[in-house]
Amino acid sequence: MIVCVTPNPTVDVTMVVPQFHAGEVFRTATTLVTAGGKGINAARAINTLGVRAVAAGFLGGVNGQKMQEMVAGDAIPSAWTWISGETRSCIIIADPELGQATVINEAGPTVSAADWERLRADVQSAAEEAQTVCLNGSLPQGSPIAAYEELIRWLLGAGKTVWVDTSGKSLQAALGIAGLGIKVNGAEAGEIVGRSVKSVQEAAEAARALLERGPHSVVLTLGAAGAVMANREGVWAVRPPTIKAIDPVGSGDSFLGGLVAGLSRGGSAEEALRTGAAAGAANALILGAGYFHRSDFDDLFGRCTVERVSG
Repeated sequence: MIVCVTPNPTVDVTMVVPQFHAGEVFRTATTLVTAGGKGINAARAINTLGVRAVAAGFLGGVNGQKMQEMVAGDAIPSAWTWISGETRSCIIIADPELGQATVINEAGPTVSAADWERLRADVQSAAEEAQTVCLNGSLPQGSPIAAYEELIRWLLGAGKTVWVDTSGKSLQAALGIAGLGIKVNGAEAGEIVGRSVKSVQEAAEAARALLERGPHSVVLTLGAAGAVMANREGVWAVRPPTIKAIDPVGSGDSFLGGLVAGLSRGGSAEEALRTGAAAGAANALILGAGYFHRSDFDDLFGRCTVERVSG
């Protein structure tokens, strides 16, 4: 079992608007409302791949009630921590003709140290039977970084495999804790190492640099160009096949879901990378973050290539 913790989830409103650009009036071709947030998206991917995932995180207000219902409707078990604020919304404008999406995130509610104490207790309870815990996405306003670090350290001390997919101060904090798995994209890695990270070779060098800070593994995603994974045994690169993307939002989350699902089954780094890449690519083929058809995944898995990166 894998627990996916999303401290700052969203109600995602995805609008399909062909040829969208700023400053004009458009009508949507399709609108989809779903439970969103990096951990929830990853949990969907994990469940699609046949591994049990549990969603956890803060929920509050009317949007929180909607989130609870939608996650239950996706057949994802949950362990929510309720707060007095209102769960945020996210507007996603997907342009299927360009294969691009514009994302507008609300900041979200403000939480307290006491809220984090309750979250920690809820996650600890949910994680009792879990082998892996993922902490995904941004932190709500007011979140004490020390509480975030304490939760990670407790999980590691309890013998859990922990993966973190975040950015900014929370990523900096996580990098100071040895023994984690870290998943970042090129832009996030570039901010830390202080240089551009766009090519596979640049990603491999950045992953090695981040690995020296103490993680057990670093995965760095590059969108359509694939991803690299570095651990103490080496560095590998995966390249998915070329696809016509419909909605790429959530592909990085689906990648992590596929990766940890593959690892939880005892798969090698190469197999887990292929699983992640296939899930991320399959996610982009349909509307909605974290959703994909298993048939698309199976086809793409067979067409992903993995190679060891030297140097």
